[in-house]
Amino acid sequence: MKIVFMLFLFGVLLHGEKTASEELGESTEYRKCIELAESKPQIGLERAKSWMDLGGGVVANYCAAISLLNMGLEQDAALNLENVAERLYDHENFKRKVLIQAGHAWLLAKDYKRAFSIFSNALKLYPGDASILLDRAYARGMVNDYSGAVLDLNFSIAIKPSEPLGYVLRGTAYRYLDKMILARKDIEKALELDPNFVEALLERGILKRLSNDKDGARRDWVRAIELAPDSESAAVARQNLVIMDLRVE
Repeated sequence: MKIVFMLFLFGVLLHGEKTASEELGESTEYRKCIELAESKPQIGLERAKSWMDLGGGVVANYCAAISLLNMGLEQDAALNLENVAERLYDHENFKRKVLIQAGHAWLLAKDYKRAFSIFSNALKLYPGDASILLDRAYARGMVNDYSGAVLDLNFSIAIKPSEPLGYVLRGTAYRYLDKMILARKDIEKALELDPNFVEALLERGILKRLSNDKDGARRDWVRAIELAPDSESAAVARQNLVIMDLRVE
């Protein structure tokens, strides 16, 4: 079951790293194109293509890629984002963002090996980047390489020990490796950093359920639902509650 590993990026993939304005310079055409790419992606794609015909260059290609991503054409978006990244020579910050987006798009396309490759190449350009290490750990987890995920997460946590997500992901990986003491330790650390971290509450509930603490699991899952009722984590918590209540032991 990989659902827990799948929770953490989907809520931010399409919104976390979109703007190119700081690195490439903001223009009226750029703002309009990106706005359409996000709200009306089919129209955004058409506008981006017209802009490309008029010499819009890499920024127009980027707008087209974001349109494709929001249309649900993740593979096409990923290929376009890779192309954009290859053409960015003097904009290192933006190139990093585009590479991350390309990896995220491959994750959404369920091509986890391609995502792993993108994140690995990104780490060659940006060694020691805690966020990219998190992303690569996620890709490793999706192909059941939980030991590899733990290695990446060890480095990520060492670089950025205040990030609760790293502990949640590593705790989840430890659970899959049947290292329950280490798993519980990481989840408690995440909740020490952020007592309302919904994904940590979900994972702690799972760990409690596995140790037959049904009341404790219920408290954590109900709390997760209360904190973020429309989130993916809340949906999984509700599902887990139904399964737990239906199961006859």
